[in-house]
Amino acid sequence: MEFDDRAPIYTQIMDLIKRRIAVGELKVGQQLPSVRDLA
Repeated sequence: MEFDDRAPIYTQIMDLIKRRIAVGELKVGQQLPSVRDLA
């Protein structure tokens, strides 16, 4: 993932997780990606 310098990283990660939930990539009870995976 490429981070945008114009927005805080934590909001970008939050948006990424929300998108993955919305499209079904993340399921209920599934572990969230690690910081290292997101970096």
